[in-house]
Amino acid sequence: MPSQSPRTYSTRCRPAALASLAVWAMEARSAAPAAQDALTEVSGESAVLIGLEWSQLALGSLALGSAQVRSTYRPNLPETIVYLEGKDFEFDYATGQLRRLNGSRIADFRDNVLFGKVKFNHREFPGYGNQRHLVYVDYRSRNNWPWPPAPRATDRLPQLRSRLKQNEPIRLAAFGDSITAGTDVSDPSLIYWNRWLQALGRRHPGARLTGINASTNGDTVLHGLTRLTEKVTAARPNLVLIAFGMNDQNVGATPAARFEQGLLEAMDRVRTEAEAEVILVTPCFPNPQWRHTSGRMPELVEIIRGVAERRHVACADTTALWKPLLERKKPEDLLVENINHPTDFGQWVYFQAMERLGC
Repeated sequence: MPSQSPRTYSTRCRPAALASLAVWAMEARSAAPAAQDALTEVSGESAVLIGLEWSQLALGSLALGSAQVRSTYRPNLPETIVYLEGKDFEFDYATGQLRRLNGSRIADFRDNVLFGKVKFNHREFPGYGNQRHLVYVDYRSRNNWPWPPAPRATDRLPQLRSRLKQNEPIRLAAFGDSITAGTDVSDPSLIYWNRWLQALGRRHPGARLTGINASTNGDTVLHGLTRLTEKVTAARPNLVLIAFGMNDQNVGATPAARFEQGLLEAMDRVRTEAEAEVILVTPCFPNPQWRHTSGRMPELVEIIRGVAERRHVACADTTALWKPLLERKKPEDLLVENINHPTDFGQWVYFQAMERLGC
């Protein structure tokens, strides 16, 4: 795919986006742990519903009457359909499951062109994708997210910490593939790193934050290296996300040793050419039934984690959050095009990995 000019976003020039994000983008908020009735609030968890089968939500054990289901990730859009409990769907609040009802306005995933296909080639199925079949669920639960603890990484980002404290300019370049580019995201403000910049802006009101979309659809880390100067270091960032692996894991793509070498080269060039700090990002998982899925993702994730440890750089470990979700949810629940692009909710999971850095 041809290289595209980097796109720049500034949190300073988008007050309306920041205000709206505060309302609908912070999907999971826990009440004070000491409160006896503490609930975790979830907004916009994505799912597809198959026939009249029950579909599991991530947390389970829903607070009675707390669940709402709609057709769009963000509420109250002109096209949003709010589905009716008892008419379009029903919940099992004790187990945190929902299902369609006969005559429902919710699309039946059995009608999806890729439903039941094994090792499919998406190019053979015009109109593929899950967008028409996705629903987005708000609910409250007494359970917490099934995620492992994560140590803070502020000691690995001393320049960022200092710049935030001193209200100095922070210029972030997001360098990766189509996921980091935001392909299939319903609005650019929902790309995970853009969400993170806006969250930093809320926590540090005096911060001067700019984001540069320096990612390219279809890139492996080796492709990215050919664009690094043009799309990343020429923009003089002081913080760079390096987020590869999804295309590298494809059948016949980047060998493990070359993937590691490519990550190290990208980091060294960012540090040398731009004198910038680095955050490595681990990816989500692709649909295991896609013909190009190799099963090598765990190997590449361990390489990313290992490189972060050896070089003492921050790592936003999306994989550590995605894997427990897949123990409860279907891959199709989290993939907007049924291959490897996360839904808006999936982008929020990436954002949560960034938040766990502790900045």
